[in-house]
Amino acid sequence: MSLQEARRLDQRYLMQTYKRAPVDLVRGEGMTLYDAEGKAYLDFLAGIGCVSVGYSNPAVVTAIQDQAARLGHTSNLFHNELRGEVAECLNRMLNTLPAEDAVLGWDDREADLSGRVKTQDAGAHWRSFFANSGAEANECAIKLARKYGKEQLGGAHLVVSLKRSFHGRTLATLAATGQPALQADFLDEQERDAAFLSVPFGDLEALEQLVCDRARGNVCAVMLECIQGEGGVWPSSVAYLQGLREFCDVQGILLIIDEVQTGFYRSGSYPMSYAHAGILPDVVTMAKGIANGFPCAACAARDRFGEVLQGGDHGSTFGGNLLAMSAARATLGQMQELGLALKVSPVGVYLQSGLAQLAHVSAVRGSGLMVGAQLDCEVAPAVVSRMLEAGFILNATSAEVLRFLPPLICTRENCDAMLAQLQTVLEKL
Repeated sequence: MSLQEARRLDQRYLMQTYKRAPVDLVRGEGMTLYDAEGKAYLDFLAGIGCVSVGYSNPAVVTAIQDQAARLGHTSNLFHNELRGEVAECLNRMLNTLPAEDAVLGWDDREADLSGRVKTQDAGAHWRSFFANSGAEANECAIKLARKYGKEQLGGAHLVVSLKRSFHGRTLATLAATGQPALQADFLDEQERDAAFLSVPFGDLEALEQLVCDRARGNVCAVMLECIQGEGGVWPSSVAYLQGLREFCDVQGILLIIDEVQTGFYRSGSYPMSYAHAGILPDVVTMAKGIANGFPCAACAARDRFGEVLQGGDHGSTFGGNLLAMSAARATLGQMQELGLALKVSPVGVYLQSGLAQLAHVSAVRGSGLMVGAQLDCEVAPAVVSRMLEAGFILNATSAEVLRFLPPLICTRENCDAMLAQLQTVLEKL
């Protein structure tokens, strides 16, 4: 099918909720995508952070093919042979924290120099609920928090999120999202404030004032991304995350961390981004990189919080199906075989260093292979278009921010190729 025919069908039969680039991608291998005409694109977006171990990864492809040939779907009314294995693997990853003598912080240079990452097992017991998307995982977390508030906190029902955050596009997750422009056509202020309140990013004092004064006795949880992705790639400080953990403990409220975009080594040396601060949340939501682009997500809660939701409280027809679990098991296995704990951070540091030297780049933020470049002019969408024409896929989160989320197999050579072309584009502005 030609690109012209694909665009015609799209415009005639699909809701026009996306502004699509004029490219029909039909094949992928490793870091590279190919369109219907055979043109190659070096991808620094990875399906918005989903393709973690590379396009057409043989282990993942084989796992999906083999499972599809046996059985693709039954329902959650029955056991399947893979769901528990994946949940057990998540338990290990969620418990992976820096060793006591490890340096905390983003892009730990110590790991680059020593050739190893010092870790310890937090020892918590995590229970997972499997869904199909990050928004669904966050819905589960919100329901869990509200039930916990009802049963354990005297009816507390409000969830505090952070301004500039992004948690999904369902009504509840959109209400939790700290971007009013996205809510304008769907929620009024009264509807939103009935379930969610927001505070400035990184401001622990504002959070304390809200929870202890304005909403005293009504807050059941705090929900945040350790690195705000859709908001422009803004990392939280280690001190803020540690203070937040301590505050939630003192107040007896849940700490929910949204790892939908940041999880599975995307942020560097540890499976989850919160590990860089040496903390352990109460509830974690995951998606994107968990199954290399196959629809799969999870909400996990630790210890007694994992027992809040009981029979009939939540469900998903397709969540945790055999195909999704086969893709997830293979992907998580590949993360270990490929040694991503040692490889992601050094390449991310190299990418950030290269970006910082380019014209019109005023700041570089992020960790691992989740990087944002702040421009000194509002040209990011135009840069993305020109890079696409040259065979490179990037993303703009705003008029001034370029975002880089390549597959985690990205190399320095891949970065060099992209940076050289980006320099050419920026110098011509």
